[in-house]
Amino acid sequence: MGKYKNANSDSLLFGLPLDKKAKGFRLSELSAINLTQIAWRNSEAPGKIAKICGVEFCPESMTDGAARNGDGSLLPIMPGRALYFSNVGLGESQLKSLRELGCYTLDLSAGRTVLTLRGPHCAWTLMKGSGIDFESMRPGSTAQTNLFKISTMVWMIKDNEIRLIVSYAFSRGLAERLLDAGQEHGLRFVG
Repeated sequence: MGKYKNANSDSLLFGLPLDKKAKGFRLSELSAINLTQIAWRNSEAPGKIAKICGVEFCPESMTDGAARNGDGSLLPIMPGRALYFSNVGLGESQLKSLRELGCYTLDLSAGRTVLTLRGPHCAWTLMKGSGIDFESMRPGSTAQTNLFKISTMVWMIKDNEIRLIVSYAFSRGLAERLLDAGQEHGLRFVG
């Protein structure tokens, strides 16, 4: 492997070309994230869910985009369902409040991982594996797609920075496909 070496054997990127000095177009893995799916049936729930999660609004469809605060973000999955994404997760009092509201919650943290693609060719690389026009996405927007035949939630954080939320079981395969697709633009994995 030469200069490309990943010493963290816990990383799903272990053994893939890793260049810690890479600048420009790169892919990295987020660790220690919390993902909680929230589902509701009550039409009055979204406003209360937003308050409980500490965000401005509760996205009710993919066109709403993500609602963010300093601690976390609420991402739309489908009508009546959203994903809370944060470093610390929802507290027990927040989970209790959601249950009292009639919401169902499911901790997806152990079963998902998050890859972050950064650089000037993110959208172009993703379009090689999906029919979505990623160049038309705006910061905060989300999409669900089969990216290189792997079910993936795509979240544009800002221009040239996209997070990919994917099942842990398929994340290594997605990382390998992204490396292949981004090679012509110099895509590198970073730690």
